[in-house]
Amino acid sequence: MNLDKNNPFTDIVWPFHEKNIVNKIFDNDEIVKIKKYINDDYNNPIGILFGIMLDTGCSTSEIIGININEINLNQFTPYLIIRSNDVRKIRNIYKKRTIPLVGDSRKSIDNLLKFSKSDYPFDSFLNDSIKLKGLDNKLNSRLKLLTKKKTVQCFKYTLIERLKLVNCPEEVISEVIGVRKPNIYYTNDISIEMKLSWLNQII
Repeated sequence: MNLDKNNPFTDIVWPFHEKNIVNKIFDNDEIVKIKKYINDDYNNPIGILFGIMLDTGCSTSEIIGININEINLNQFTPYLIIRSNDVRKIRNIYKKRTIPLVGDSRKSIDNLLKFSKSDYPFDSFLNDSIKLKGLDNKLNSRLKLLTKKKTVQCFKYTLIERLKLVNCPEEVISEVIGVRKPNIYYTNDISIEMKLSWLNQII
């Protein structure tokens, strides 16, 4: 009896899954393109959102829920407050934070207040999850033209890496991006001035 002893799995094509690890961070060329897009049209809502995200690491939902009372443009320590308000609920206590406004985030907030006089400058996107989803799709579509198919989540990861490059302490990074603090057993409040000093080093 003549049996064919060839490997029965020889002709099977296994699916290949590429691990997308590096794709979470903008490289220097991509940051330059994003900055150019931000500055080319100061009245562009998408550019304004990119500008705020670039130097704060905020998510889309955090930004479009901004109330003008959560913006402080003090000359020495301008900042943005992320907290619950009438249209935005922040349930994670670590997400409730104060973020200094530097570089493009400060300029973009200035531009936001110029073209909108509402208490909620992005109010056309509020109270409608479909619009929010559609907005994220628009932002990601624009980013894919400026970068190697990256998404809005990359703003946060890129900010983390930029701060790590200047040896910013982990607890300061945690305060800025709104994650659980590494030293949970000790009360060690990070001042707005300290956060500002570190963010200024990456501008």
